[in-house]
Amino acid sequence: MNYKKKAVLISIIVAIVTVLMLVGVILGIKCLFDDHKKTRINKKDNDVEEKIIKVKTVDENLVKELEKFKEIEELDDLFIELKGNKIFITAEVEKNITMNKCKEIGNESLSYFSKKTLDNYDINYIFENDHDGEEFTIIGYKNSSKEEIDW
Repeated sequence: MNYKKKAVLISIIVAIVTVLMLVGVILGIKCLFDDHKKTRINKKDNDVEEKIIKVKTVDENLVKELEKFKEIEELDDLFIELKGNKIFITAEVEKNITMNKCKEIGNESLSYFSKKTLDNYDINYIFENDHDGEEFTIIGYKNSSKEEIDW
C-alpha cells in the first residue's frame, strides 16, 4: 500500500509539473509574439515619422510650387498627390476648354517648378472635361530626365 501511495503521489507531481511546463511554454510563446508585434508596430510608426520628416524637410518648396495650381482659373476641381518621386495632378476643367488649351496649361505649369523639382520628380497630368458636348480626358507625363511633357 505504501508503494501505491508513492506511485499516486509521484503521478500527481508529474502531472502538475507537466501542466506548469505547458502553461509556461504557452505564456512564453505569447510574450514572444507580443514583443514581435510591438517591435513591428514601433518600426512602422518610426518609418512613417521618418517619411513625414523627409517630406517636410525636402519638399517644403514643392508645396509652395504646387500651390500655384490653385490660381489657374480654367481648373474647376484640382487633386494633387505626391507618391515617392511622382507628382499626380488631376484636374477637371471648365466647360469651354479644349484639349489644346489643357496642353498649354500643362506646359506652362512646368514653369511653376524649380529645376531641382523637375530633375527629381516625375509629373503625371490628367485633365478631364466631363461637361455635356465635348467630353474628353487628356493624359500627360513628364519624366524627370526629360524637358517636356509627353501627351
